[in-house]
Amino acid sequence: MQSDRLPYISVLLAIRNEEEHLDKSLKSILGQDYPRDKIEILLIDGMSTDNTPQIIEAWMKKDPRVRSLQNPRMIVSTGMNIGIAESKHDLILWTSGHVILQPDHLRRCVVTMEKTDAAAVGGVLRTDGNTTTGRINAAVLSSRFGIGNAPHRVATTSGWVPTVTMALYNKQAIIDAGGFDESLPRNQDNDLHDRMNRIEKKSYIDVEIKPTYLCRETFGGLLRQAWSNGLWNVIAMKTGRRGFQLRHFVPMIFVGVIVLLFGLLPVTDLALYPLIGILAMYAGAAVSTSLIVGLSRSMTWQILVMPIWFLSLHIAYGAGSWAGLLRRSSSIIKKEC
Repeated sequence: MQSDRLPYISVLLAIRNEEEHLDKSLKSILGQDYPRDKIEILLIDGMSTDNTPQIIEAWMKKDPRVRSLQNPRMIVSTGMNIGIAESKHDLILWTSGHVILQPDHLRRCVVTMEKTDAAAVGGVLRTDGNTTTGRINAAVLSSRFGIGNAPHRVATTSGWVPTVTMALYNKQAIIDAGGFDESLPRNQDNDLHDRMNRIEKKSYIDVEIKPTYLCRETFGGLLRQAWSNGLWNVIAMKTGRRGFQLRHFVPMIFVGVIVLLFGLLPVTDLALYPLIGILAMYAGAAVSTSLIVGLSRSMTWQILVMPIWFLSLHIAYGAGSWAGLLRRSSSIIKKEC
């Protein structure tokens, strides 16, 4: 597509405390092979307490395309609604302060959107880390065994999908779907795409679009993120919402079954055999996946600890889901009382 025919785009980042990666993210946005005068960048800051405001101010002085907005409620969903309301253009790129875009990200999204008439176009995330622990985290988050079969993580062919990430959106499609649900601190993407799908605003994944996600750099950070994702998967399941799939609840089922079987051991020996069987199958899958993923990333001793990473990730996610179920049940009981 010729440059003079390319549409104007508003790039939105709803951020909070992103000092570690924000510079890299902005460089990748401002370095796009896209006409400079057809991009605006809105940084919606959720009251950051680190050096993020100073980084934003420095970039605003460097480049007039960068604008800053405040998000007093601090969560992504409110930040995105603020950004959409303030954006000047009909196309919205929703990206993150810890994502690096390829130089042709915007152009590829636009071309694919024109070809498919999709309401949203995204790509396949490549996960990376800067430290030794971060690289282990990235390896775990790059495998089907670690995070399931989400297309935006593991897709190998382009096509229509339930959700996309780091995507270009038709702004009117988001508005027609009701915008972002401001009651959700997390999982707002699944929720939005569920409502978009219901009104036939479909999403398309182009596997040639490959943004890089810079994951958590600590083991604790990985587990906190997993817990939070599991928690909000359940809380976000409002009446009639279909934005979640079986993969979102496999860790919850796994944790529930293991806890149940352990609880039954004092009562009956019959619980021992399925418990051993499940743990043996899990260990086999964790070890084999660690070997495959680790060797593909030229890892050595890190392969030995990866099974522990997988188990910890799945327990944290599953336990978070059970905590979400308890919180949701408690909320329903209070309303009925």
